[in-house]
Amino acid sequence: MSETPSQPVATSHEELTILLPAEQHAVLLRECNSTRLIVAGGVRYAYPTVRELQEALREQRRKWGFFARKFDDERMLCWIPEWVNSLDESGNHAEGSLAQYVCDDRPAVIPQMTQMVFVPRSEWRTGVKRAQREISSGNLRKVVLSRWARAQASERISITGSANRLLSLATDTTAYLLRMDNETWLGATPEMLFHRNGYDVRVDSLAGTVRDSKARKGGFSDKELLEQELVTEFVTDELRNLASEVTVSPIEQRGAAGLLHAHAEIRATLNENIGDDELLASLHPTPAVCGLPRGEASKLIREIETFSRGYYSGVLGWTDGETTTAWVMLRCAMVNGANAEFFGGAGIVAQSDPDMEFDECGWKMETAYRAVFDTIPDMNFPARLA
Repeated sequence: MSETPSQPVATSHEELTILLPAEQHAVLLRECNSTRLIVAGGVRYAYPTVRELQEALREQRRKWGFFARKFDDERMLCWIPEWVNSLDESGNHAEGSLAQYVCDDRPAVIPQMTQMVFVPRSEWRTGVKRAQREISSGNLRKVVLSRWARAQASERISITGSANRLLSLATDTTAYLLRMDNETWLGATPEMLFHRNGYDVRVDSLAGTVRDSKARKGGFSDKELLEQELVTEFVTDELRNLASEVTVSPIEQRGAAGLLHAHAEIRATLNENIGDDELLASLHPTPAVCGLPRGEASKLIREIETFSRGYYSGVLGWTDGETTTAWVMLRCAMVNGANAEFFGGAGIVAQSDPDMEFDECGWKMETAYRAVFDTIPDMNFPARLA
């Protein structure tokens, strides 16, 4: 389950410690309901499409290839890493903790949050009301708006400490870390964009969010069910252009870090010559992270949001050629030195209450914040900060 790299050759855990944070395209991934942890570093070869990546994997008889895409960029970054290690939580294929794979480049103390800037509640309300006017006029059916916050720490933020805390917190989600362009993105996502095995593909239709206790008492409202229904409608329509035998499971509750979502699984059999590139182009971004219609929603997001999402609500995936899994990069932080940016989003429909959606975004930022600062935040922010 491990690969021997070419150059640079890692002959000890100490060398692995140096490689992962130093190289671009570093990846850590533990998928939901799996004990396998995938750790990779560096770039051996890079490709513009997943199809070319998969052809190279077969030619070189290598197992692991990765790909990533930002929310608002159609370009795919696809690569074969210099080295990959796959290990389980009992320590197989490793001789110790995650700290041997990710460089701890700061003192052992946990940094404190010293300053924070963010989108205030009043600005958020203005954006939501504008989106609802577009919905009322018939231009949109749904748009997903996100909140952003930047925190400054008392010292350089430890990637090792943050990743270890993330893995302990992300018990019912997929934990991921991606180092790209000197930024480290880490988070815990509940949403799989798709999993493909040969011609068989399954997609998460996940939207609508409530606190765990509320859902268990009263279930989902019509508003939350509408959010999820729009995602299902979009995915099934797109898959019918690429596949046959499209089926949708009944809606169920799916838990993720104290929140519950309305979820259905969509399955299909891909047509011949349809692969991961076509799936990515067709499905991403879904109405779960963008809106419907997609073009109009994307345009409104750019006009309302005063920040760049970057890899937030983008895609991170892996492939061995025959099997591919792509995850939506949600509930994440971007760490750079002593600074961390946090992201969380909410689906806006006609029935949305701006303040409740503001709070929902804060709930979704909590896991990444706790991973970075090891404390439970008030992501809705006290009055002195608002």
